[in-house]
Amino acid sequence: MNRPKNTLPSTFTKTAAIIAVFVMLLIVPKFVQASSAVHPTDTLATCRQNWAYSYTNLHFIDRTMGLFENRGDTQPAAAIHPQIVVVLAQNGRWLQISTTLGEKWINLDFIPPTADLEVMLRRHGSDLAVFFKNIETGFIFTHNPDRVFFGASLTKANHALYVYILAERGMVDLNSIHIFTSTDRAGGTGRIQHMPIGTRFTTRALLQHSMLYSCNVAFGMLVRYTADAELSYADFAYELGARYFGSNLTWHLNATAADTALWMYAIHSYLESDSRFGHFFRADLMRAPGFIMSDHPMARKYGWAIASFHDAAIVYAPSPYVLVIMSNMDEGAFTLFANISLQVQAFNDMWFTRNP
Repeated sequence: MNRPKNTLPSTFTKTAAIIAVFVMLLIVPKFVQASSAVHPTDTLATCRQNWAYSYTNLHFIDRTMGLFENRGDTQPAAAIHPQIVVVLAQNGRWLQISTTLGEKWINLDFIPPTADLEVMLRRHGSDLAVFFKNIETGFIFTHNPDRVFFGASLTKANHALYVYILAERGMVDLNSIHIFTSTDRAGGTGRIQHMPIGTRFTTRALLQHSMLYSCNVAFGMLVRYTADAELSYADFAYELGARYFGSNLTWHLNATAADTALWMYAIHSYLESDSRFGHFFRADLMRAPGFIMSDHPMARKYGWAIASFHDAAIVYAPSPYVLVIMSNMDEGAFTLFANISLQVQAFNDMWFTRNP
């Protein structure tokens, strides 16, 4: 991705900027937003939902934004990082500000440019689907988000979330014992199929095998264990708003990038909640292998079968995001997934990092 040629460093730290804003609030009872006055009873937290705020001719920008040569330009010439700036003029949602690069413009409705991502993905047509969501801001970028793929083992993470939620609600026991029988044998990935018949596993151990080794036997045993649960898997998926989830006894399910991102965001919410068992799930997902590349830690689950090559990850960047990449490829897509995920990382780090 071609980044803007210049970036302006912060002239104030985020802490100093926030202190400055509080001082302004103490001086006068009204805090003036760029586009309209804010009622004195509004909270600072409410004001901070926007990207820039003003007091007289000062603006506090709390997120990286594009810096434009001229009002109305579509491609930023540079980026400006969080700081307080001096406003020289205002025209609608456009502000002319003073910078070390001279007089420039910012747009309060700025949307990070995705043209480079679109060009990269367009050449792959319907063979590829991507869903990116910055968790802090809710910004979303997609490519073929509703294209239906054979989900393969990608959906094991969905079912694992379901089992953990059942455990949180007291509907299943993570310490229950399950015995590996000859009827549990399955091909494909996993270690349990090579173990002696009669080997015993706790529910927790089966979940670990399902995430770390994408074990088909472990997944099948978990499906059987939860088949008669008070809350069915299908009903749980329906609660989340997922569309492609099949029945409670389906081994591998159809999936879309949009649905998978929904599941990953639900997993993120569970991992960040005050849960009893979320630390188990997090530990497994953080150790699981996959195809998405990042310089940041990830919680992830992959899926790989004939004409199915997928990965979904929660990427713990300074500004975390969910990334799902799905394809109908089954060989040779490792480099492609690496290139896409690293370009998405560069995009996220460029536009959604608060303190570069």
